[in-house]
Amino acid sequence: MLENQDISLQLYEPKYKAKLAKFYLTDEQKRYTTIPIEALEKCTEDPTGRPIVVLSGEVPVGFFILHTGEGIHEFTENPQAMLLRAFCINHRYQGRKYAARALSVLPPFAQKYFPDKKEIILAVNKDNEPAKGLYGKVGFHNTGAEKIGRSGPMHIYSYTLS
Repeated sequence: MLENQDISLQLYEPKYKAKLAKFYLTDEQKRYTTIPIEALEKCTEDPTGRPIVVLSGEVPVGFFILHTGEGIHEFTENPQAMLLRAFCINHRYQGRKYAARALSVLPPFAQKYFPDKKEIILAVNKDNEPAKGLYGKVGFHNTGAEKIGRSGPMHIYSYTLS
């Protein structure tokens, strides 16, 4: 577990499932990401996805998945990359800078739990200006690559791990 103020990242454990099942996102937010309970179901089908819980103290306030398998090749050719997916902060906790603080501890967390990985990539919808701003603010850069997703064109962002 790594922390930034009261925010920490934790590998998913079943004890968090009930709280994650109660996450709420607006319909607009659901255009761009998946609620945690649906993402967890996908992880049972694809074991290359590792669910991560964002905690404020002991309370799950956010969630995302880090993928490391063959499925990331449609986003990058780097075999040492991992793909960040399904990033979200529960609506009731938004506006408290939890997303930025969680992403700020992601690089050391990734280096600790995935020491063979050298890059984190993600796809963000071209129209999702708040997310693009957030990712840029915490050190991700737009690679210039694009991919078509379920909600339209997406930009591929990258963060190089040192």
